[in-house]
Amino acid sequence: FIESTFDDFSQQRCGLARPTMPLPMLLTGQAVREVNTSTLKKLAMRGCSINDTGCQYMCSALLSHANCTSGLTELDLWGNSISGIGADALADCLTINPYLTKVDLRSNRCGDTGAIEFGKMLKLNRTLLHLELSNNSIGDEGCAVLSEGLAVNSNLVTCNLGGNRISAKGAAMITRAMKANSRLRNGID
Repeated sequence: FIESTFDDFSQQRCGLARPTMPLPMLLTGQAVREVNTSTLKKLAMRGCSINDTGCQYMCSALLSHANCTSGLTELDLWGNSISGIGADALADCLTINPYLTKVDLRSNRCGDTGAIEFGKMLKLNRTLLHLELSNNSIGDEGCAVLSEGLAVNSNLVTCNLGGNRISAKGAAMITRAMKANSRLRNGID
């Protein structure tokens, strides 16, 4: 559903400026082409059953229409079904996208694969300030690469990893990264 006249976007709101569009049409970028999204600040799609394919379509649309989505700074995908495959597409998008400053992936299924991809992305991304990865089944393998990215990314302020499968070994890796990056807060709650 599209609502381009407000500062945020939510599937729960009805389109006031345009007729309602089905979610697949939005994710393929049709909505980005039809609506002036330069005023769109937040894309909130909590609990919308977005899977890896939906996440890949969304990332493709964000990259294909970057000039139309320059106002989009927050992406909220909390409580969906995004695994490492979707997280890989999102990490690729964040590597290139110069606008997103906050990404919320709480309660998905990113796992170690997703954490590894986010770790690689953090080494290159210079705009992301807040990354929420709590409750994603991330373990020590993912923490190893994620902590490398956390240590060198000088822009990230918060990264929440609470509720994952991180052992004392993984927690030590994250702690070292936080010591190396004095700007970074949070970590494992």
